[in-house]
Amino acid sequence: MYALYPSANYPTPKDAFLEVFADLIFSCNAESLALSAMAGTPSYLYEITRGFDSGFRAGLGAYHAIDLPYLFGTFDVFGYEPDAQALAIRDAMRIAWRGLAPDPTSAPAISPDGTTLWPAFDPETASYVEFGDTISASTGHRSGRCADLRAAL
Repeated sequence: MYALYPSANYPTPKDAFLEVFADLIFSCNAESLALSAMAGTPSYLYEITRGFDSGFRAGLGAYHAIDLPYLFGTFDVFGYEPDAQALAIRDAMRIAWRGLAPDPTSAPAISPDGTTLWPAFDPETASYVEFGDTISASTGHRSGRCADLRAAL
């Protein structure tokens, strides 16, 4: 386990612990669910990496279920005043989910112009969409650690 989370890669031991915790409890479980859901239909994985910088949740980073206020636009419940990037994440999430609703077998768009698509999860590349300071389709979810964790556990 230490080889996946060397302390030299983190500013503090607490940061290393939080990364392990996030992987074990949330991120890698989401990846495992994406793997199990792949039987017969594509599966789509995403990660929110942007927290709130105002309101009573400011400074907590991206925490469990933070995608809900982004998706539903309920920022005010948290006392958060969304900036342009928060609104862009909201819009991209809504575009993507609307695209999945009528046809979950086709990659939905994540950009308003429809040119950037949400790739189906591929265990070889660990493809996913990151909703953060940038919104991008990417590979290497959690730096590939989830496959190593699955093999180790």
